Amino acid sequence: MRRLSPHWAFFSFAVLGLLAFTLWLRYTATAPTPAAAAPEPRPRSIAVLPFVNASPDSADEFFSDGMAEEVTAGLGRVPGLQVAASTSAFALRRAGEDPQEAGRRLGVATVLEGSVRHANDRLWVSVHLVSVSEGFDLWSETYERPPDEIAAVQEEIVRSIVATLRIPGTGRWADSVLIRSNPHAYLVYLRARHALARRPGADPSYAAALYEEAIGLDSSFAPAWAELAAAQLQRVLTQGARPSEAMPAARAAAIRALVLDSSLAVAHTALAQVRFLYDRDWPAADSAFRRAMAINPSRVEVHLWYARLLLAIGRVDEAQMHARRALELDPLDPETIAYLGWHNLYTGRYAEVRESFDRALAADSSRAETRRLLGLLAEVMGDYELAESQYRAALDRAPDDPEALAALGRVHALGGRPGEARAVLARLDSLTAARYVSPYLFASIAEALGDRRRAFAWLEEAVEDRAGDVVYLDRDPRLDRLRGDRRFARVRRIVGLP
Repeated sequence: MRRLSPHWAFFSFAVLGLLAFTLWLRYTATAPTPAAAAPEPRPRSIAVLPFVNASPDSADEFFSDGMAEEVTAGLGRVPGLQVAASTSAFALRRAGEDPQEAGRRLGVATVLEGSVRHANDRLWVSVHLVSVSEGFDLWSETYERPPDEIAAVQEEIVRSIVATLRIPGTGRWADSVLIRSNPHAYLVYLRARHALARRPGADPSYAAALYEEAIGLDSSFAPAWAELAAAQLQRVLTQGARPSEAMPAARAAAIRALVLDSSLAVAHTALAQVRFLYDRDWPAADSAFRRAMAINPSRVEVHLWYARLLLAIGRVDEAQMHARRALELDPLDPETIAYLGWHNLYTGRYAEVRESFDRALAADSSRAETRRLLGLLAEVMGDYELAESQYRAALDRAPDDPEALAALGRVHALGGRPGEARAVLARLDSLTAARYVSPYLFASIAEALGDRRRAFAWLEEAVEDRAGDVVYLDRDPRLDRLRGDRRFARVRRIVGLP
């Protein structure tokens, strides 16, 4: 009997592997997936669950959510304490999870739960610090204060937790907890934080207006400047604000925050994002991200965005480390999980893509972004029929999402339907009357149509606009067929990629 040559043996295994991967894609497109195993708890670690709004008025939820968010942020600055991301903690408690079980799923040793009641111009705040392994209270307290003392209550809670957990090396940290502000400005600030929190319906433009109102009441309120910078960035990333309008505003707000208080991780993170996506100043972005991580190593956004920077400039192994660190801190948030899938897709780690998207679907199978990324994975694998079904599922959830529309146009072109692809180009163009749509997306469709001249013209327009997507030129699989063209090298040089 003749044996297969090594070349043919390798080819056969590759074909079988691709077939198995495609079958997995088709299965996971519709089938439920198991939840990830709970991580091992770290000794000095905590999750702050969303505080219960016990007020007669449901609109007072901004008090309860805002307090939990600010306590989380305060604890994140404590050296030696790992703090679970509020997105994961909030998801569990809002789903009705028992506090002890929530702590196990988040991999933390302690959980803080509480309630806030606002009535007759008074606040009642009740908190319990619970041991996850044993289930009993390590510390509890009830506060009764006027609403304008909410920041002072938050400070007392953070200090009491640190004292209870006996965390060493916190002497230099102690003075950085208190938020100093006009009390009325702080309440507006909490309303803005509530509006910007990652949940369906978040409105960065409304949040930015509230932060500006808070700054109008207290121009020295550094956290409001820092969060204003973050809101301006979100206007670009999620609402279609023109980069040349919102990015300089974000930069100015972040710099003003740091002049007032150089210890704000939010401000360093926002400045790093502007340096990365808009200024394309890689060393300055790297430095700002590192400073933010030194201040608050538990801040998920820092690790997620630093991973993006490292990926864009070719430091792939370091990028993977920070992407995984973000997931350790935020193990249940579908956005964080899906990001790791995107990261693995852009680095060609297809075996790990499968694990990432299994977890993303288990966390939220209806999320438009996850469906679009599944479509891109199917497109990369050459299954255009499945890719189209996933892109259409994304558009069902977000009908005017430019990314999903462009993806659908690409797959029409790749599937031999150029007329439908051009119809998508026209629809994208119609969206530009109401919002900014990156020329990069138009370029991705032109590339699939085989129209390199227009693809490069749109890429150069995106570079001139300082659209954020151009920083991923070296990694985006949608541009693979352009990389051998001498015009691609020219675009790279303009962007300044190393």
